[in-house]
Amino acid sequence: MALLPILCEPNPRLREISKPIETITPDILRLLDDMVETMANDAGLAAPQVNHQKRLFVMNITGELFKIINPKILWKSSVVLLGQEGCLSIPGESISVPRAEAITVQFLDPAGILQERSFSGLESVCFQHESDHLDGILAIDYLSPLKRSLYKRRSAKRALHNRK
Repeated sequence: MALLPILCEPNPRLREISKPIETITPDILRLLDDMVETMANDAGLAAPQVNHQKRLFVMNITGELFKIINPKILWKSSVVLLGQEGCLSIPGESISVPRAEAITVQFLDPAGILQERSFSGLESVCFQHESDHLDGILAIDYLSPLKRSLYKRRSAKRALHNRK
């Protein structure tokens, strides 16, 4: 297994829509394992964040590790949680994002078996966050225009400071 470099906003690769996995190959399984190692103690990591435009992600909220391939959200509850989300691709930021409190999803597991699961609370939030990455959507896209402008200023200032 290997630690993978994480792309950070404003890298344009983060905005690309990922392609479905046609066949689960040893390379796909290795990528999932590398993503688990790279994620370490964080909640989730999507393939686009490590420069792979594939529809897969890993997540671990409650101690149960999920390796998700070709996810689909089948149902979302009307109850919405408004919580602070961090993102490995947007370091140092905590962003308020509305998410469905509960979802029902479908995905392939690493063995290629179709799974249908229901998630609620933080697992639901994480699944939605990582699914967004597969569609080129970042947490900052949920900010109001004013807050997005403030974020961009902070980000530019941070980038300038990091170059010194």
